[in-house]
Amino acid sequence: MPNSKEVFDALKCLDLLVVYELFMTPTAEVADFALPAATYFEIDELIDRYPNYITARRKIIEPMGECWDELKITYEIVKTMGLKFTPWPDLQTKGWLGYEDFRLKDTGISFEDIKPGEFIYAPMEYEKYRKNGFATPSGKVELYSSILKEFGYDPLPSHVEPLESPIRTPELTKDYPFILITGGRHLAYFHSLGHQVPWLRELVPNSILEIHPDAAEKLGIQEGDWVWVETPRGKGRIKQRAKVTRAVHPDVVHCAAHWWYPEKMTPDHGLWESNVNMITYSDPPYEPICGTCAVRGLLCRVYKAETE
Repeated sequence: MPNSKEVFDALKCLDLLVVYELFMTPTAEVADFALPAATYFEIDELIDRYPNYITARRKIIEPMGECWDELKITYEIVKTMGLKFTPWPDLQTKGWLGYEDFRLKDTGISFEDIKPGEFIYAPMEYEKYRKNGFATPSGKVELYSSILKEFGYDPLPSHVEPLESPIRTPELTKDYPFILITGGRHLAYFHSLGHQVPWLRELVPNSILEIHPDAAEKLGIQEGDWVWVETPRGKGRIKQRAKVTRAVHPDVVHCAAHWWYPEKMTPDHGLWESNVNMITYSDPPYEPICGTCAVRGLLCRVYKAETE
């Protein structure tokens, strides 16, 4: 989330925060209770996240220690709260596998019928729009959105200059000359996951700021240098390693997202050092339709870490 300091303070204000996790992340560290999660190797699970096939993931071992799978935790919470909840009929006889059979009840097969490594496909229907049209009020492709118009919004895509930009706030660019974009991923990681894995950290050991060679030369920044990044309204500054590349515009820098350091033994695990959301904003103006705040297209300045 943007403005990590505010998020951190908000989590500490909760009456109760329970985190279900594999690792002691900064969020788990601030929780009242951290429940140990079962891994994929300890869970029988029906995989149905794809448009036209299902498959089964089989557990290899039983959950270790006090680890539970999230389905068991959810059911026990519902039961303890006294809510009227009718689970799958054979909970007592089949346990959690009964839930997967309950999900498959209209297919005529059970979880155990799916062989390891087997994929069960449903026929893929192409060009359904010829028969049913598109899921729009007109049934056609709508470049002009009648739904947005109905709710009083511009039915066509339009550009609105950001709150901070070289055009809208040229006076800020004297001190904050770069346009900051954030959120790019590296294939080694999924969001903030994977930093504990030594092989992945060998691929990407530190957070990375991408900067154009021309901009880097002007600032005396070389490949691999630690650099500070600041925004006009950010909470402090963050430190990232420079990657000099022509993949970004000379007036743009890109900061890697979701950085923390599991090897740091403090409760925050280095959260405040390199996490780009330390310098993004959660205050208005918000995007009028979805209510999101700006985490890209901010102004920033960059300088070598040894320069104050």
